[in-house]
Amino acid sequence: GAKSILGPPKVYEDVPDSCTSAAQAIQNYHANLQVLESCETDEQRETCKLICDNMFQGVCQQMEALRTSSTTLDSKTVKFVERLEQDKKTLRQRQLSLQQL
Repeated sequence: GAKSILGPPKVYEDVPDSCTSAAQAIQNYHANLQVLESCETDEQRETCKLICDNMFQGVCQQMEALRTSSTTLDSKTVKFVERLEQDKKTLRQRQLSLQQL
């Protein structure tokens, strides 16, 4: 649908088995970014930012693990990994721009 152009989906569909952890990590990160967007106070924002940073570290670890095993992945999975990689960047950019507010 048209929505997907805006960036990462809230929930991934047809996730290859080897990507479930990474996709889950990105979904969690995404969800927490949305919380960050709706924070009212600086204090909330600060706490949420730390959680997002933590989540992002988790995403990076999962992606690293995927890349390490990528020699054994089929082409469909490799495509999915590339998509996750892209979404990771998009979400990170979104967090960083939120923090300038």
